[in-house]
Amino acid sequence: MHFQPIILLTAKSHNQHDEIDKLLQSRGVDVSGYSKHIISSDKNSIGIEVITKLKAEIYKKKDTTQIYIIQEAHKMTEEAQNALLKTLEEPPKHSLLILLANNRDLLLRTIRSRCLEIDLSADAEGTDIEPNLETFSNFINSDFMGRSAIIEEIVKNERHREFALDLILYIMKYARENRIELADQLMDIYKGLKQGSNVKLALENANMLLE
Repeated sequence: MHFQPIILLTAKSHNQHDEIDKLLQSRGVDVSGYSKHIISSDKNSIGIEVITKLKAEIYKKKDTTQIYIIQEAHKMTEEAQNALLKTLEEPPKHSLLILLANNRDLLLRTIRSRCLEIDLSADAEGTDIEPNLETFSNFINSDFMGRSAIIEEIVKNERHREFALDLILYIMKYARENRIELADQLMDIYKGLKQGSNVKLALENANMLLE
């Protein structure tokens, strides 16, 4: 049996593996009869070496269905995503690929076009971003100096990188609705933050973009 690969978009606070079981069960699949394999990386990104290892495993002949779950698939580098395209286009028999992600914009369009995309993030309650919405909204609506003051407060926070990542995602949503020309530059800032770039400098760059 061949399965269409799935992109499962969830909020960061969700138990994503519970979501997978619910998803499969809703399609009449007995999850107890499947073997799950988790693909992840302890680095800031998922490189091509991880995908190469996955492909070597997934193409081994198997008689029972295997589920391969790429944890935080949005962390895949562009090279890694391109290396996965052929497998997504022609998935091996008895293999189901699930890409877990909390940001679809970090996945290539060619990746998304080959997958069934299921967005569960809108149903999440108590996500990390919710308590910060007032600050994020103030950032958008402030002038340059006002945003600079907010940045100074953010960098004092113990979780300043995570806070900054959520803020950039919020600004990206604003940009898609109001200033689409900023989207690519904001994406570069977001990727840089994910890879360990300086938080204050990244936010100052976002501040200048909003001028």
